[in-house]
Amino acid sequence: QEYQLSNMSRRALSLLPNSVPTSRRIPSTRLPTVFTRFSSSTPSITITNRGRRTLPALFARGGTSNGLIFHAADLPRDRALWRDILAPAMGSPDPKHARQLDGMGSGVSSTSKVCILERSEREDADVDFTFVQVGITDGELDCAGNCGNMSSVVGPAALEMGLVPAERVQVERDERTGERVARVRIWNTNTRKVVVARFTVDEGMPPRFVPEGDYAMAGVPGTGSKVVLSFLKPGGAKTGRVLPTGNAIDRIRLSNGREVEASLVDVSNPGVFVRAGLDLLPFEKLTA
Repeated sequence: QEYQLSNMSRRALSLLPNSVPTSRRIPSTRLPTVFTRFSSSTPSITITNRGRRTLPALFARGGTSNGLIFHAADLPRDRALWRDILAPAMGSPDPKHARQLDGMGSGVSSTSKVCILERSEREDADVDFTFVQVGITDGELDCAGNCGNMSSVVGPAALEMGLVPAERVQVERDERTGERVARVRIWNTNTRKVVVARFTVDEGMPPRFVPEGDYAMAGVPGTGSKVVLSFLKPGGAKTGRVLPTGNAIDRIRLSNGREVEASLVDVSNPGVFVRAGLDLLPFEKLTA
């Protein structure tokens, strides 16, 4: 899969409440700093004089989605506490207007996403990645599946945050373009699958992602750098089987008693495929 990635903004993100524990601290002198570069040793949390907690985060677009990227060490170890941080960061819950005006979201599912990264201890991966879909109206966190668009952010962000030691960064020279291309192996905790990201980097050491490029994709203005993702052995990510029922085609009975033919497929994310042209509107009722 090929994706286009935007410039990554490095921001200090002010959040409430101030009582959630985390594993790292940030000195007050870092508070006003905007676009601060991450590193593996960067401290990460403080309480300001207004009682607000400040967390470092990246804000980036990957493909046709965008969202916030956090270091796992900057969040509570107890995932049950994540909602009080991630939902307000995106501007949720927003049950009345569904616009997320108080946060970084913009009222559509493709821009209400969060990536949580940390250095991997696996031999076959460099970075662990947990994807979180934030509910716009209710603020609920959904970690059931992965997001291909935001997966394209993970490799460049891992280098930016210092999560991949310099000696482990795999870089090769593209014979056609002459550009340096980094290879980062990603363990997606949602699907328990490995994804390999390849993207252009500069001549430095450690290398850093080069966001500029001439790659264009539908739905995105302008051009940018291309990120190529390889999803290794993606079958059975959630159910353990490419065809969970064992059938290429199943007949599914709807709530109105009607039966339709569908293929239930689990590749990277589980999906239900039905024949185009069926009168199944309104679409929102299909998942009821």
